[in-house]
Amino acid sequence: ESSSVVEMPDARPQPYSTRREGVPAGRLEPARITSALLGNTRTLTIYTPPAYRKDGPPNGLLVVFDENAYLTMVPTPVILDNLIAEGRIPPMVAVLVGNPDPAARARELPPNPAFASFLNDELVPWIRQRYHVTHDPSKVVVAGSSFGGIASVYAALRHPETFGAILCQSGSFWWADPKPAPYAEPNFLAREFIRSPKLPLRFYLDAGAFEVDLSGQGNGILLPSRHMRDVLLARGYSVRYQENIGGHDYLSWRGSFADGLIALMAPAE
Repeated sequence: ESSSVVEMPDARPQPYSTRREGVPAGRLEPARITSALLGNTRTLTIYTPPAYRKDGPPNGLLVVFDENAYLTMVPTPVILDNLIAEGRIPPMVAVLVGNPDPAARARELPPNPAFASFLNDELVPWIRQRYHVTHDPSKVVVAGSSFGGIASVYAALRHPETFGAILCQSGSFWWADPKPAPYAEPNFLAREFIRSPKLPLRFYLDAGAFEVDLSGQGNGILLPSRHMRDVLLARGYSVRYQENIGGHDYLSWRGSFADGLIALMAPAE
């Protein structure tokens, strides 16, 4: 399977997604983690920034789902190298989280208390035992796209003591509670934030202008994302929202991933 790219003259630039000559590269380290809560083992890739040290100020932390996609189609290590070299974000350790099997993605990433507990109770402590990273939730970003996008939002809703910044790309906010009453109304997460007290969270959300519901099934991305944005703004949250001229694909996400990191992590001026 292959994809071709058509990029028009006025396309939004993606200046951070290609490797630049002379920019120091961080280190990538493969790892595996076994979850007692989920009863499975998955791969991880750990990125440490070029000047990583085990002493001094702690590094920021980025947790990203869909490990393989965010190593390749969204080149997270290259994006981090470029942003850190320009001073657009502080040095960060990134943990790219694999799916243990193809079926696990649809089972684990939509709002799932057990998966959120795995992130909070097993994965982040595992990282902190091995890497010099922050304990400040405002400097911990949880990120993903599609089902991974709503996984990031739900993880922060369940565990704001750990995850304070959410980078959600084309989140599947159409997702409905699997036990609806009396019918499957979309945007389970919007209702969860309406009923929740306001939490110390900041958001970056994006969606594609072509991610519309052509089926009439209520499973588009664009309108539920706008709805989620409006609910969060009405509840008083800090939200950066942008719409990409594109669809539900990594071609847009590889560019807007840097936008989200800058929006959430740019040093205060």
